[in-house]
Amino acid sequence: MTTAVPAPTVRRDRLDALLRPRAVAVVGASERLGNGRNAVENLIAVGYPGAVYPINPRYREVLGRRCYPSLDDLPETPDAVYVAVGAAAAVEAVRDAGARGIAAAVVHAGGFAESGEAGAALQAALVAAAEEFGMAVCGPNCLGLVNVHDRTMLYGASMPRALEPGGIGAVFQSGSTLLALMNAGRDLRFSHLISSGNEAVLDATDYFDVLIDDPDTRVVIGFIDGFRQPQRLLAVAARAAAAGKPIVLLKPGRSEAGRKAALAHTGALAGSDQVLEAVFRRHGIVRAHDLDELAEMATLFSSSRRPAGRGGLVVTAVSGGEMAVVLDAAADEGLTLPPLSDAVTTRLRAALPPHVAVANPLDVTATGLYEPDLYRDALVTLASDPGCAVLAVSQDMPGAMGDVQAERYRRAARAFVAAAAQVDKPVVVFSNLSGDTDPQVRAILAAGGVPFLLGTRESLKAIARFLRFARPPADPEAAAAAVGPPVRLDPAAVAAARSLLRRAPGPLSEQDSKAVLARCGVRVPGEIVATSAAEAAAAVDRLGGPVVMKIASADIPHKTEAGGVRLGITSPAQAAAAFAEIVASARTHAPAARIDGVAVQEQVAGGVEMIVGCSRDPQFGPVILLGLGGILVEVLKDSVLALAPVGRAEAAAMVRSLRGRAVLDGPRGRPRADVPALIDTLVTVSHLAAALGDDLDALDVNPLLVLPEGRGVVAADALLVPARA
Repeated sequence: MTTAVPAPTVRRDRLDALLRPRAVAVVGASERLGNGRNAVENLIAVGYPGAVYPINPRYREVLGRRCYPSLDDLPETPDAVYVAVGAAAAVEAVRDAGARGIAAAVVHAGGFAESGEAGAALQAALVAAAEEFGMAVCGPNCLGLVNVHDRTMLYGASMPRALEPGGIGAVFQSGSTLLALMNAGRDLRFSHLISSGNEAVLDATDYFDVLIDDPDTRVVIGFIDGFRQPQRLLAVAARAAAAGKPIVLLKPGRSEAGRKAALAHTGALAGSDQVLEAVFRRHGIVRAHDLDELAEMATLFSSSRRPAGRGGLVVTAVSGGEMAVVLDAAADEGLTLPPLSDAVTTRLRAALPPHVAVANPLDVTATGLYEPDLYRDALVTLASDPGCAVLAVSQDMPGAMGDVQAERYRRAARAFVAAAAQVDKPVVVFSNLSGDTDPQVRAILAAGGVPFLLGTRESLKAIARFLRFARPPADPEAAAAAVGPPVRLDPAAVAAARSLLRRAPGPLSEQDSKAVLARCGVRVPGEIVATSAAEAAAAVDRLGGPVVMKIASADIPHKTEAGGVRLGITSPAQAAAAFAEIVASARTHAPAARIDGVAVQEQVAGGVEMIVGCSRDPQFGPVILLGLGGILVEVLKDSVLALAPVGRAEAAAMVRSLRGRAVLDGPRGRPRADVPALIDTLVTVSHLAAALGDDLDALDVNPLLVLPEGRGVVAADALLVPARA
């Protein structure tokens, strides 16, 4: 099934008018403290090159600028208007602006959809006004936006400091969180700062789309409570990947409390966090989990160099103790520290003092601080190693140093800059502490274009994501060939399954569900549905023991809880007794359930119990789950999600990502499990779910028994749920 990608909300020229207006008006401009004053003050302070028109009938002048009673009184039609009045008045102001040919607006006020039904009605009116005139509207419930390179500020908060232009394009649904990042003292350099608020008209993907094409923006970052156009996000992410421009997002809502807070903040659906991880992984979106991580990733990704080739991380430090901490963090992030080549090792041993043990990581000891030229040359040599993709210098730069120590560290910083200038690979300096740092050191590194990161964990995580993003993906055809040919679903089998789902009043029975899988090539156990104790006894003779007996009822999907399962039945007498017990237990558990009989099923032994399931995410469509443990999957909590369908390479990666995957490798003398057959089934089920599209709500194969190598897999139980059930 192909999902249509929504078109951009407004024309690109209207967005350009918002982000690069030739003249602006401020409705609600004022001399009083507040956003009406701030908006005018910011435009003046930043040196905005266009005309600024304060609008307020109560003033003749605001901050030295002539103030006009209304938009009608202006000498020209501005491109954009900053609306600094209350919610109801803001709707009228936008309608008035649109009628006068103004292309864009920023609406600061809250009191819209985030505040309840009355606010939602106001927001609907705002959207109607914008759509009537084709306006690009930022907000409401936002601070506005800044185009740093073009010195444009349609922004209603006080600016804490002068903004240095750079390569970070920031889109935040939370204005206060954007302020926190701006005030963090991290020397972050932005191309754009956009507080998007409720996103009544323009949403984050509209801004992302523009920033991908912006030559001044090297990385797009965002704080996103929820996605209003999830399918468009995927299309925009694909454009960003093609342009080599990373998108790094801080998306809260990993906990239930976080999801509720995200919903309350802007009214956006937060969605399942596991699904979101799968979406980001599939589409190359980098995820930060807090503002510290976001700041370090933004700093690194906005730097001018990208890693090349398939090398790893080379690290230097002046402290053996801190080096151990760095190695732990690197291991946590899956970073590879390759051994140094023989040639580089020989050169370093000849250049460094005898007490320095040459290896990766390289502890240069205090020698590096006392002999900065020696340290510089060592860094250049390390960067020449073919295995080095990124060179990271672990060096604390505390802000409370004495004068002598501070000068020593500043000389070291100059050495790092000099080394970076002589090599073509990324050189990154990071402090193991995230506290105050020496401002002169920061200035030296910034002037030299050397990223300076804070915090061991945050820095190593940023470097890991940096390497992962920059590495070219493996050839998909070669990766797929390594684990087998593509899966082809029988169109007739898919059509039959769709017809069955559309006719079913509720969840399919286990028997119908397994029949769907069997028609798609998934092996199921031999089975006879008995409608009497005598038929159950006869079934044991036909199938041979041992067998499993289970209640056959579409109304009882969870048979164990209903007392509807018996294992290890080996004789006709046992089968007859079990039939009566199962039916009685099921009737007690669900008196109104329709019971078709008792399934007598071949009992498959010697397999590893897994679960393969599919569900439909309301934002991103079908997703597939793989987990260890079968019925214990909720207890073990060892599962992984991916967007459906998956190819063989992605299915193999899902298997590898399970924490308990070693059980498939034959631990303690047990035979190795048939992992290729598991991969086949995962791919098949995911393609089936994708093909059934909107007709399928959920599909569970639980347990899926993975037999020893060469014997395949067996779907011991299955459940398909129609979308309307």
